[in-house]
Amino acid sequence: MDNKFKEDFELETDDVEVDCAIIEPVHPIPPADLSKELPTKDIRLSSIDSGFDSVTSYNSAFDSGLINDFAKLKLGKINETENEDPSSLCDLYDEKVKSNIEEGSKQSVEIQENTENEDLLLEIFKPDKDGDSQLHMAIIQLLAPIALYFINLVPSHHWLNLPNNLLQVPLHLATITRQAMIVRKLMTAGADIVVRDYKGDTPLHIACREGFDDIAGILLMPIQYNETGEIRYEMEQQKVPQDVELMNYNGQSCLHLAAERCHLPILRLLLQNNADINIKDGKCGKTILHYAAETRNSVLLEFLLQQRERIDLNSTTYGGLTAVQLADGRDFSDVVSILRRSGAIYTPLPVEENDSDEEMN
Repeated sequence: MDNKFKEDFELETDDVEVDCAIIEPVHPIPPADLSKELPTKDIRLSSIDSGFDSVTSYNSAFDSGLINDFAKLKLGKINETENEDPSSLCDLYDEKVKSNIEEGSKQSVEIQENTENEDLLLEIFKPDKDGDSQLHMAIIQLLAPIALYFINLVPSHHWLNLPNNLLQVPLHLATITRQAMIVRKLMTAGADIVVRDYKGDTPLHIACREGFDDIAGILLMPIQYNETGEIRYEMEQQKVPQDVELMNYNGQSCLHLAAERCHLPILRLLLQNNADINIKDGKCGKTILHYAAETRNSVLLEFLLQQRERIDLNSTTYGGLTAVQLADGRDFSDVVSILRRSGAIYTPLPVEENDSDEEMN
């Protein structure tokens, strides 16, 4: 090899070594580390990039919390395998968006349904000229299925206590029409059982006056837990059985009303529920024994005298008269005899003296 060729060869070799030195990395990565790190890094980035096709979708996903959900659901799994499908995160995104859309649709439907229900309630409970709602009318016309449907629609028990012009609520009307199923449904739905109409009568007053012993029994029956299982709202606690000694605006308790028309089954029911057999009415102070004596009601009198351990035979009215004296004043000698044999104390009525004319001077 001549000298010229040798010089040219050495010059080219030096150039190659210099060029290789220039492209060599300053901090070379060992092959083993490269095989572990780079694929994982590439997969993770490609997965995240493929999940959002625009800045807008990314921002909306970030605002809705999608990114955090993806980080919890997916990124941990990507680090576990090198063969993860980069498009799987896209599927998660699509499922999440679809879920949000479905949830939003459900909420929209619920809002629409609630609005429709409110409109329906306002229409049902809109009073007519007599103050009666459609629930009132359904009960009056004995349309039990429709009445039950209306009762099930209410979002609160207050809707069941709306009165008409006579201050009658649906429970009053269900009692008057003797619809036991509607009465019980209203009670378990939270209807007020001691609400008063324009006469001061509660539903129990009406049942006792009319002799509806089945309705009276329902009104006095405590509400069981399983009867309120379908109720979706909170109800006020009511005392059942209620105070059976409440008086209406005529001063009569349920016991007085039942005795006045001699409804013995209801009298028994009331006494079983701790009604005071000696309760005085609010006008004259009469007990139901006075009622029996002054009306010569032998059936009622016999029933009351069977309650010897509870009844006061010598109870007086506000004017100081006993039952014997009331019977004596009406010349009911048979009643006087029965009461005296039963232990009543007989005291003759005071003789009313006529005012004498003043002497002329």
